[in-house]
Amino acid sequence: MAFEFGVAAGDLSASSVVLWTRVGPDEPIDWVVESSDGSRRGSTHADADGFVHVALGALDPGMPHRYRFHTEAGGPSPWGRFRTLPSNGGIRFAVASCAKFNSGYFNAYAAIAERSDLDFVLHLGDFIYEAGQIPRGRQTPGIDIGREFEPRHDCVTFDDYSTRYAQYRRDPALRALSEAHGLLFTLDDHEIADNAWSGGAEEHLPEDGPWANRLHGALAAWERWQPTTRRPTGGGPLWQQVRLGDVATLFLCETRLNRTDPNAPDGPGKSALGPTQRAELLAAAEAGDDWFVLGMPSKLLSLQAARGHSDTDLVLTTLKLSASDGSPFRDRWDSYAGEQSTIVDALGKGPRRTVALCGDVHFAAFSEHGSLAECVTSSVTSPNFDDKMGWSGTTKSRPYEEKLVGLVPEMAWCDLDRHGFLVVDITAEKFTCEWWGVASVVEPTSSATLLHTVTVHPTTH
Repeated sequence: MAFEFGVAAGDLSASSVVLWTRVGPDEPIDWVVESSDGSRRGSTHADADGFVHVALGALDPGMPHRYRFHTEAGGPSPWGRFRTLPSNGGIRFAVASCAKFNSGYFNAYAAIAERSDLDFVLHLGDFIYEAGQIPRGRQTPGIDIGREFEPRHDCVTFDDYSTRYAQYRRDPALRALSEAHGLLFTLDDHEIADNAWSGGAEEHLPEDGPWANRLHGALAAWERWQPTTRRPTGGGPLWQQVRLGDVATLFLCETRLNRTDPNAPDGPGKSALGPTQRAELLAAAEAGDDWFVLGMPSKLLSLQAARGHSDTDLVLTTLKLSASDGSPFRDRWDSYAGEQSTIVDALGKGPRRTVALCGDVHFAAFSEHGSLAECVTSSVTSPNFDDKMGWSGTTKSRPYEEKLVGLVPEMAWCDLDRHGFLVVDITAEKFTCEWWGVASVVEPTSSATLLHTVTVHPTTH
């Protein structure tokens, strides 16, 4: 089928975009981009594996565009749409994280795709999952709804990862999302391996071969299957700093490729970001007086105040936020306590109002620590607390949510069960975050319900 993987637009700015599709190897391809100001056309060739990346600049800010590709053999692609980021005024976007194919339908993506009020979609990572259909270690098995992983085994080679991305890109809801909105995105561990760091991963086994080979294969697949010209296989950084209108700066972090050994003792050299990214983050946080938005793949503020209580210990261990013996789980920010404290203190005590948008932990939450607010999105499909407990409905988790909020001083609200996404609206006067939930992931739907809303105001000095 021609253009079976759809089209996508990413790495947005006020004046540029990267367009993506996949066709036949070395196939000639034409493209067109249209806006109310006119159209641009061009031609190129797919690479030897059929991937097409078209980097366009000199676009007008804040403008809706539509685009499509055309090949002689396949005809026209579906129309895709994106909006360049505005150069002034406010901005509105969705936030998503953690989409495990064999754990349910991507209904959050379907709901986002139907919205016409968004400037873009921010994806915080775990865009794919590398696990096998029968997972290793402590990963949760999928559910029996006919969405088995391809390949069935853990992804280890470039071909494995490429096959997994192809499966994801054929998904109707992900195709709809990618065709409806432009994306900004980072990666987390599951684009590589569970609990990945620069030198390995918790579930990387000797029979998987050298870690460097696996890492290179995973990153090469990411480069080819995503609408980006960032090239981590060549040593280039994945983190980004992007202006959002004239109201905010987004610093989109990457926390895997420079992450030091999580089992090493804490100290000045232990880092999830690496010294260069950390320095750039802290400098960026001090460089303006409007909103500073941190795109962080995993929850930044600590949950360790909830340890030592039977109910909340059950939540933390079930969601892999604490080890079974009660110690901090080594994949969390708490394992990098020195760097965590440096960042949280700088952002929480700084003059600039900061909001961290986080994912990874498979529950929704809002917390505040001084000048730092934290909005955590739930997962698209990856198992939440009730999924792992085998509960139906959302009522059994309520006492656990109340206990968690009561014990963690920064936390004002949480939802342990609902899958969904965030919608963020930023103006000079306020930062509004909405948590949206889908009713189910066991059958396709695009229906979503507003669960909670928080409005954050600028810090007054």
